[in-house]
Order: sequence, then structure tokens, then C-alpha cells
Amino acid sequence: MTYMVSTSFLAFAELCERLEATRSRNEKVQQISSFISTLQPDEVPIAVRFLTGRVFGEQEIKKLGVGGATLWKLAKADSLQVTLLPTETGLSLLDLNRALESLASLSGTDRQQRAENILQGLFSRFGGLEKRYGFRLLSGEMEIGAVDGVLLAAIAAASKLDLNKVRRAYMTMGDIGHIAELALTNPSAVDSARIVMFNPVRPMLAEMATSIRQILESHEGGTAFEYKYDGARIQIHKQGAEVRIFSRRLSDVTVSIPEIVTIAKDRVAIKTVLLEGEVIAVDDAGKPLPAVVCIE
Repeated sequence: MTYMVSTSFLAFAELCERLEATRSRNEKVQQISSFISTLQPDEVPIAVRFLTGRVFGEQEIKKLGVGGATLWKLAKADSLQVTLLPTETGLSLLDLNRALESLASLSGTDRQQRAENILQGLFSRFGGLEKRYGFRLLSGEMEIGAVDGVLLAAIAAASKLDLNKVRRAYMTMGDIGHIAELALTNPSAVDSARIVMFNPVRPMLAEMATSIRQILESHEGGTAFEYKYDGARIQIHKQGAEVRIFSRRLSDVTVSIPEIVTIAKDRVAIKTVLLEGEVIAVDDAGKPLPAVVCIE
């Protein structure tokens, strides 16, 4: 019987250090591709999400609840430690993910203290390199150049899949960690990726142009012009009586704009539909208000 050895967070931190040290996009792709190719299936989505700094994926339905004050307190306490007894096995990626899951699930009046206890327990098991990238992970800013384009290219390279198919799956499924897991364990699922209701789709972004002529020529005569509403971009998922709304960042903002939920239920006759557009605040006369509360 063959037993798989869990990947350590130290190995992940060493990857981050290598990525931070190189400016070459191709080298970053190669480094990430080689690393995720060695992982166990349940480690793949964790590692890829950690590289982005988005611990729980694109939507971030679960929140770590770790603010700047907590990080500062943790850093201060860590700086006062003169010696640190090393553990025999260190901390694995799976161990760390489970700890962060526990952190996100905390509630109650003593949440802050319990959160600090969990974090102190984690950092007592970290060496210097692990601490550096552990802090960055908690802050959501990895600063290693592992942007989505690099990660998608690495996923395609590791799985031997066509990059365009990986990109398309990412647009429809949203979570880059899930895409990585599918690509390495069930490639056919990437090829057949489809939009799923209540799973937000990544928004199509505009491209820059230097002139109207350039736009007309690139569209080959199929151009349409419309007024641009400068509001908050949303997508509305409606299936039967259920309506959920997501922001440009794929966060569920349904409770923030109940008026839009009502409109979707009362005025959209189609049973199953996905709508995308801008939402703006207006006054009683229907004129746009000068300030829009950010819902993202």
C-alpha cells in the first residue's frame, strides 16, 4: 500500500519565495505548474487559492475576520519570542486550511480571543519563511505575481489542457481553485464547463481602444452604442421564486439591494434567467443620486 505524504506549508512558502524572486512570467508559470503537479487532489484547490491570497475562493462567502489590529498584535507577540521550538512534522497545507476554516466559523462574544488563540497556535509552528507568507495570506495580499493569467497558464500546462478551454471554464465557474482541481483530476469536466445558476460568472471586461475608427474596424460593422450608467455592476440569477445577486467581485450582495430582488421577481417573467448590468441609486424623480453606496 502506498501512502501519500502531505505537502507542507513550508514547501508552499518556498514556492512563494521563488515566485517573488523572478520577474519572468514563463518562469512563474513553470514553477507553479511543477508544484501543483506534485500535489494530492485535495491539496490542489487549496494551494491555488492560497497563491491568489483568496483563502476560500473567488466569492469569499466565508470570511477569516482577521483585521489589521489582529495582525499587528500577532506580529508584535511574534517579535517578542526569542526562541521557537520546532515541531517534528511542521504544518501541512491541509492542516492550515482546516485551521483557517475553523477561524472563519468562529462566532460569539469571545470570537476575537479565540481567533487570536488559533493564530498564535499556528504561528508557533511556523519558521521564518512560513511566517512571512502566513502573514501575507491572512492579509489577502501575497505580492508574488501569481495573477490569474499566470495561474491559468500554469493549470493548463500541468493538466496538458488547451489554455483557451481552461480560461473559458474559469469564466463560467468562477473559482480558480476548483478549476485547477478539475483540470488535474477530471479534465473532461473542464472541457464541458457550463454556466450553473447561482454560481456567479466572471464578468466580461472592456478592452481599451484609441479611436472610434479602431472600434468599428475591429467589430467589422457590428458595433452598437449605448449610454453608460456609472453604477455598481451586478449579475442577477433568477430561477423560479429564488433570486440571488452577485457583484463584480462575485460576492453575494442579495441582502444589500432588496429593491432589485423585488424587481426581478415582479417584472421578470422568465422562469430561469441570468441578467447582467449596472445598478444605480435614484431619487424620487428618477434622477441618479450623486453618491452610490458601494455594495462590493
